[in-house]
Amino acid sequence: MVDTKLVRQMALFEDFDRKEIEELAELCSIREFSKGETLFAEERPATHLYTLLKGRVVIMMNGVRGQHALVYTVQPGQAFSWSAMVPPRRYTASAVAVEPSEALIVEGRKLAKLFKTRPQSGYKLMCRVAQLISKRLRHTRLQLLNIHDWQTPENSESKG
Repeated sequence: MVDTKLVRQMALFEDFDRKEIEELAELCSIREFSKGETLFAEERPATHLYTLLKGRVVIMMNGVRGQHALVYTVQPGQAFSWSAMVPPRRYTASAVAVEPSEALIVEGRKLAKLFKTRPQSGYKLMCRVAQLISKRLRHTRLQLLNIHDWQTPENSESKG
């Protein structure tokens, strides 16, 4: 169990009431990661939901030619590894600590069990997870636009 004050500070859980926070704190633990340590690997079963407390973690994907592509840099306070919350519960990317880091972790299976008895809590968390996915999708779209230097139809017409 971790301190309820720490759990309450996490954006994923900010809508939760005192009782919900206490129940979540019982499921959470804190784990430290060394620089270069892999937190989880792409395509492996997704078991935990993470929130970075200290340090920096990069999210990477395997490219088609075997290279690793940086997708996102996680900063303290940000949640990641939402794959543990949604089927098919497989990590869609890998996470690596680029400096000594510390994360609040909770097992997805334990969260699911809690939410069967407290569906309102599950709904609150899944709304937050949906927001997280939406932000990451927007970030990825912006990366694609930058990589490919795509233009809007209006800009293409003015150059032609």
